[in-house]
Amino acid sequence: MNKQIRKRLVRFYNVFDADGDGYITQVDAERSLGNLAALRGYKKGSPDYESFRAAYLIYWNDLLEATDLDQNSEITEEEWLQYHEELLTNKSKAMQTILPSVFALFDVMDADGNGSISMTEYRNFMHAFGVPDKWIGDEVFQKLDINKDGSISKKEMGEVVDQMYFNPDPSCPGNYLFGIL
Repeated sequence: MNKQIRKRLVRFYNVFDADGDGYITQVDAERSLGNLAALRGYKKGSPDYESFRAAYLIYWNDLLEATDLDQNSEITEEEWLQYHEELLTNKSKAMQTILPSVFALFDVMDADGNGSISMTEYRNFMHAFGVPDKWIGDEVFQKLDINKDGSISKKEMGEVVDQMYFNPDPSCPGNYLFGIL
């Protein structure tokens, strides 16, 4: 695996490891879920919250099933990288696997439902995963906003994700998806 792509995947892993204990677990998923639900204004126990929780836990269980190679309900960094190394051997298959989740998260990020992500929406979403401000400044958003119109469209997000996984150039927009490395 290319060194730069590996670096991005480690950052991605660390974003999902919400409590920073070196494992991605259901506790991390529930913490991120709670933060994302709060971001959307869903109150715990409400129908919106329960629907969102059910959808998010399907995503979590699919992720766990795919990446938890020893089936101990914890995803280690090694398992995460091994899963991605295998996945990324076939770009077409990888993007078919990755993009549905990316676009579902895009819809969560798009809090006002206008079909694009503003700088505020991007930052709020990243904060829900515990990404610090120092990683997600204006420069980062400008890199992700490929067409420079002040927002990120679903198409742009797809391009950024493609670059994150497949473009080893450290200056490409995909290098910045989870903030400055």
